[in-house]
Amino acid sequence: MSITLETYYERTIWNEWSNRIKMFSHRKIRQLFFPNNMDALDLIVNDFIKKRREAIELCRNFKLLPLRDSTQDEYNIWKNHTDNIYKFSNTIFDHMMDDFHPTQFIEELVDMEYTRLHTLEVLMAIRIQKAEKEKQKAEEEEAVEGLMLLRKRELQAKARQEKKEEKKKNPPPIRRSVRIAHNIMENIQKNCRGCIEGQPNQMAHIGPQGCLGDEW
Repeated sequence: MSITLETYYERTIWNEWSNRIKMFSHRKIRQLFFPNNMDALDLIVNDFIKKRREAIELCRNFKLLPLRDSTQDEYNIWKNHTDNIYKFSNTIFDHMMDDFHPTQFIEELVDMEYTRLHTLEVLMAIRIQKAEKEKQKAEEEEAVEGLMLLRKRELQAKARQEKKEEKKKNPPPIRRSVRIAHNIMENIQKNCRGCIEGQPNQMAHIGPQGCLGDEW
């Protein structure tokens, strides 16, 4: 059954195992098994093919950010581990020449891959946790500032309302010019305009139906 490689890490691990499998096609390795132990070589290759798929399943158990979102330190950690795995993989021929044990060789590879993934996951998790705490702190500070601003506006509105009520209870004293104008308006409302002292056409108010009426 085919397998879909979804991330950079999965593609890298798949390619690493594929390159190891290709090593068994080299003439110098096949000569170690030819002609009587070719079945044993096929078994070794099948083990590597099986481990390739298992390595992808192992990778998917780790929570890793995309490589493009990693920091320089995280990338360097991944690269250093990858370089060490590559160097160890290239010793396969030496292992075969010296009492080769495929199971032990594969276990060492799996341990190195696990260490690489686990180390990267821990570094990313620490960074994510730190970023979340900083974000939470910023949100809390923003919320506090918002409450303080709201409280300030409430106090300002209350102060304005109290000032209006104070003005209603204690109105400012009326100026002299205002009092004079007020008195003039009262006279206008009580008397006709012609009866106000200093107004023109005072004679129109003398006689029948005039303000002086029968007194004239």
